[in-house]
Amino acid sequence: EAVSIRRRLAADRPDAFRPDLAMSLNNLSASLSDLGRQEEALAAADEAVTCLRQHFLGIPRAHAGNMLMFLRNYIDRAEEAGATPDIDLIGPIVEVLNRLQNPPDDE
Repeated sequence: EAVSIRRRLAADRPDAFRPDLAMSLNNLSASLSDLGRQEEALAAADEAVTCLRQHFLGIPRAHAGNMLMFLRNYIDRAEEAGATPDIDLIGPIVEVLNRLQNPPDDE
């Protein structure tokens, strides 16, 4: 139900509510995985990463913690479902996370 409510809110005000929708989808993914519904869990995890991706790429430091959590969940769900993670989806995210963890020297 939380996902449905946040979908409606995000449809009206995406900038305000897409991060909340992403969190709900991530939580749904974990619950579906616990129930053994791996393909549905992967779909929810994929949507969570997709929902937060634009916000993360725009303001990485503000969303890095959640994105790292969502990304780990997505990769775990893909492994459980026997699927290969979508490199087009996660590649740019991984690059930014790596830059945040290993900033270039200013020298």
